Amino acid sequence: MGLVPPRTPGRADAQVPHNPASGKIFYGRISHFYFYERGAADDPAFGLIDIEIAAQYAARNCVLLEAYCIGDGYQNCRGSGKHAPLTIELHARNGILASTQWKYDDILCGHADPLSLSVELNMSQSDFDSIERAVLPPVTGKAQVCA
Repeated sequence: MGLVPPRTPGRADAQVPHNPASGKIFYGRISHFYFYERGAADDPAFGLIDIEIAAQYAARNCVLLEAYCIGDGYQNCRGSGKHAPLTIELHARNGILASTQWKYDDILCGHADPLSLSVELNMSQSDFDSIERAVLPPVTGKAQVCA
């Protein structure tokens, strides 16, 4: 995780954080996170693309974690984070500092819709300053075939 990238003609503006002037920020982008049927590594069911994650020290022992992505429903299934949420972990050199679960909205067949998360985490300033990366651990869920 690093700084929010500057605006350039060839790159879309960062969607998170919503208020960059309100505190120090760590920012990262993950290009994609797809869900596959077991044993079918070449046929994604649905996915999340251009995942942006921003952690911002907002107040004493309060970190605002924001995420934004596009749900990729142009695959062969639809899915939801309501029953199998995505976990976002903030890591330092010596382990996990904080985590949250993202129960993202339905990803519908034939749609590419924006999804977002905003949650406050309890974290000290020194822990916040030691953030090195965001991790999305594997998750198992259910998908429904597009009809």
